[in-house]
Amino acid sequence: MNSYSDFAILRKSDQWMVTDSKDGFMNKKMSVLAIALSAALGSTSAFAATTTEFVPGKTKVSNGDVVMYQGECYVAKNTPGTWETPSSSATWFWASATCDDTTPVVTPTPAVTPTPVITPTPVITPTPVITPTPVVTPTPVITPTSVPTPVVTPTPVVGSGMWDASAVYNTGDEVTHNGITYVAGWWTKGQEPGTTGKWGVWTAQTVVVTPTPVVTPTPVVTPTPVVTPTPVVTPTAVVTPTPVVTPTPVVTPTPVVTPTPVVTPVPSSHEECRPEGLYKTEGIDVPYCTVYQKGGIEQEINGTSRRIIGYFTNWRNGANGQSTYLATDVPWDKVTHINYAFAHIDNNYRVSIGDNVYPTEIGYNPDPTNPNTGMVWNDVPGATDADMDSSMKYKGHLNLINKYKKANGVKTLVSVGGWAETGGFWGENTGSTCAMTDAPVAEDNWTMPGQKDKDGVMNTGPCPIDDLGRVVNGGFYAMTTNSDGSVNKAGIAAFVKSSVDFVRAYGFDGIDLDYEYPTALKDGGNPYDRAAQNPRRNGLMASYNVLMKDLREAIDVASAEDGVHYYLTVAVPSSGYLLRGMEVFSAGQYLDFINMMTYDFSGSWGEVVGFNGPLYDNGKDPEMKLFDVYNAYGNVGYLNIDWAFHYFRGVVPAGRINVGLPFYTRGWKGVEGGVNGYGGKAKTADCERGTGTGTEQGCGNGAVGIDNMWHDSDPHGAELGAGSNPIWHVKNLANAHIGTYAEQYGLDPINNEADKLVGTYTRFYDKDAEAAWLWNPTKKVMLNIEDEQAVRAKTQYVADKGLGGIMFWEMAGDYNCYAIVDGVRTENVVPESNCAAGNGEYFMGNTLTSLGHEILLTAGAADMNMTDSLVNLPAQKLDVTVSLVGYVTDESVAWPQTSEWLFTNNSTQTISKIAFSIPSSTDLSKDLKKVGTLINHANNGGNKGAPGMQDDFHRFATSVNLAPGASHTIKIDAHLPIGGGPSSFVFTTGSGDFAAKTEVKMITDGGCEARGIDVSTVEPWKSGYSANYSKGDMAIQDGQVWARAWGGNDGKPGSAENWVTGWNPVCPL
Repeated sequence: MNSYSDFAILRKSDQWMVTDSKDGFMNKKMSVLAIALSAALGSTSAFAATTTEFVPGKTKVSNGDVVMYQGECYVAKNTPGTWETPSSSATWFWASATCDDTTPVVTPTPAVTPTPVITPTPVITPTPVITPTPVVTPTPVITPTSVPTPVVTPTPVVGSGMWDASAVYNTGDEVTHNGITYVAGWWTKGQEPGTTGKWGVWTAQTVVVTPTPVVTPTPVVTPTPVVTPTPVVTPTAVVTPTPVVTPTPVVTPTPVVTPTPVVTPVPSSHEECRPEGLYKTEGIDVPYCTVYQKGGIEQEINGTSRRIIGYFTNWRNGANGQSTYLATDVPWDKVTHINYAFAHIDNNYRVSIGDNVYPTEIGYNPDPTNPNTGMVWNDVPGATDADMDSSMKYKGHLNLINKYKKANGVKTLVSVGGWAETGGFWGENTGSTCAMTDAPVAEDNWTMPGQKDKDGVMNTGPCPIDDLGRVVNGGFYAMTTNSDGSVNKAGIAAFVKSSVDFVRAYGFDGIDLDYEYPTALKDGGNPYDRAAQNPRRNGLMASYNVLMKDLREAIDVASAEDGVHYYLTVAVPSSGYLLRGMEVFSAGQYLDFINMMTYDFSGSWGEVVGFNGPLYDNGKDPEMKLFDVYNAYGNVGYLNIDWAFHYFRGVVPAGRINVGLPFYTRGWKGVEGGVNGYGGKAKTADCERGTGTGTEQGCGNGAVGIDNMWHDSDPHGAELGAGSNPIWHVKNLANAHIGTYAEQYGLDPINNEADKLVGTYTRFYDKDAEAAWLWNPTKKVMLNIEDEQAVRAKTQYVADKGLGGIMFWEMAGDYNCYAIVDGVRTENVVPESNCAAGNGEYFMGNTLTSLGHEILLTAGAADMNMTDSLVNLPAQKLDVTVSLVGYVTDESVAWPQTSEWLFTNNSTQTISKIAFSIPSSTDLSKDLKKVGTLINHANNGGNKGAPGMQDDFHRFATSVNLAPGASHTIKIDAHLPIGGGPSSFVFTTGSGDFAAKTEVKMITDGGCEARGIDVSTVEPWKSGYSANYSKGDMAIQDGQVWARAWGGNDGKPGSAENWVTGWNPVCPL
């Protein structure tokens, strides 16, 4: 995901290994993290009757606290954040209170968990014996004694009749309990009427209802190690309580569990939990409330509704003799989600981790050397053969991850692809045919089927093998797109089916696609994937949209069948360069959330020395200056987190966007110029493949040796210079300490000059950019680092801006300081001052992860609003369809990035004006101003330093004469890319202003039909000036319709830049 060619597992001589002999960790034997049980869904505590003045952004409250704001008093519920301002309309977080009242405690509304596994009680005791509690049997009081306990049989219709502790109730639902009728004030489950107080969820009615005779005493209830099922509440047989598997309030079902028919959430409650703008498959009741709260906010995991996502890499398994990073090393109480990296796409377009069949299929027999499903680590406490969960058909990483995630309520997703396996994979070259038949490019050195490689090994499979040893099957490129640019429907169908099967088979909570990259820009991905990417690039985004839609719909169906909402997410690039060729990323509507890879903004692929993952632009980014971006684009810099967020803010709400943090370094050697290395240049003539091809800058001189411990290797086994290291290693360098792990990572400071510790590494920090780096003037080495100051700034940005959370690549790069005794690093974590004093050593840990968790614990709820917050949308709505009909399919029209939007008036009124917002990721160029009258300029003066962009959106209005049934096209030329396109529409008619009936925009394939072009009237292009083309004339060439930019015929369409040939691409055939 992060490095130049990424890390990946390959299978060689039946042994699973890593591609790089130096990559990995020492065999660190950490004791298993203590597993803390979650508390009850709600708790009760006493409080004083005094009130507190609420100050937005500062006052922290607990449920039941009474505050005064603007002269009115309110009581807190559902854990409001510091920015959740009390008001009579904010009913989710606040209830009105009398200022002199001693109000009762308001119990927070519990998370909806309509899962196949029914948790008998909200408070789960971590013992082998599960004691029945008042939640197991929905009666007024149940004591687990030998006295017969009455069992209340729930009525068939949820929301009426006798109260049922296991049922879900929504606003307005009535129940009878203890002879009294109660009405629900909001969504609730398990809160007993009569116990929640006058500000609670249940309100008693004045009419007393005599209870119906449905209470039937049952035989003696005796607590036993397994709860005896009753006719109503049936703890599923597959969940056997053990001391190590401790269910939390959010219980993730295993694939084998059949949904229980008793708890069936009503459709309205699930719709209330669907995040705004998330695509919903028609006719499917998707159980959103199993992972989301009302309004689409994530249910709390480890104390926060914000996300803390760590990438767990499967190649740190010890197969190369280096240390491991296992499930026992994960800080389970500090993360919310884990992305398991990586699975790949095999020759049959199936998701694979090396097993030819899934555990749910006949003939499953995992390879014991496969780290994903076969390995055990008998020298690591908590990861031995005996520690594996014997109820699973596989061992390895996935057994342990499933075991620990269930005990901690953490969600897991399988991540497919990555930089190294987007266009091919390491593994068995099986099957009878190869999906990709494209010819290699000049730089490729493939071993074709039936040929022997340089080591004399015969390629017996159907696909070529490339220089890196990968099976060249085209990966995502060939699976989604045929060589002619058309959609590969069969490939997508096979992948989609296998994705659902894979998630179910291995117990994942969803799937994360790391497709790098479906861009229309030439050479826009891994240099070793160009044979697959370049021929298809004009159609990649159209195919991408089909893939995402089909996958979302299949996952929705599976979610409804399994009674739990499965995630669909992606990792996306964040550079304003790559995003030019990725349409406007309208596929975001199909995604639960987006993980921005907000790092790798600069690296040794270029000679200019910049920052790896800055939060803000600092007004002097060396690459922005090199390309004169500041002058050309209104002082807007696009290589930073703030710019990336504002691009994707046009695609989805802030709460569905996660900021990526690099727990690794990038760096150069031989840096000349700049200030303490930053802004200088590090040139080399020995360019790595795919670098040094630009005209403005050559390839960079990447740091090596001791400054490049996590390096990749080229096809010949030579070290690739990149300055790539885990954070803990460079923390040791800054303390002039060579780690005790050096030899195990292949470092030889005695015999290899590059491996010696030379000079002093001094830390510097750019406050405008919120970026840290180390500079060694003796070696002229600059290393970008991520430390506590940078992580604090970025995570606080996430908290303040309402983003969904943070994501980091990768978990094994985080650090702690450990005590050293007699020259040996121990497992005792000590203050960092020990490391600074020379009696400690940095190694794998969770310092940065814990810091992120600490900040997000008090961040409150994420912002799930889809539209421009500065626009007051009218209450009345108009039926207007907005369709994306044209977007970049060729890099010749990527500057500016052009998109075309078709507005179709489905109403009976004539529209005279359309107002809309556009993401502030673009500057206000003269081309953009053509779209209409400017109402709000969101980045006037640029985006240097905090707080970044002034506003999230620009605002425009344009006059039209759009009659009923008619259509109007708006063309947007953005010099910097915009995500999502126009939004927050207001349509003016003779009857006033109207909002759009829906903000969801239609996505087309960008083809000619969608744009109203009749290709039967367009002739093939003719060479020579005799053709005498006029401005606007169209011609067909190489599967595209082209239009003349001016009169004449300067060259073959597509043979050069459009400003040379005079031909602009219009639409693919």
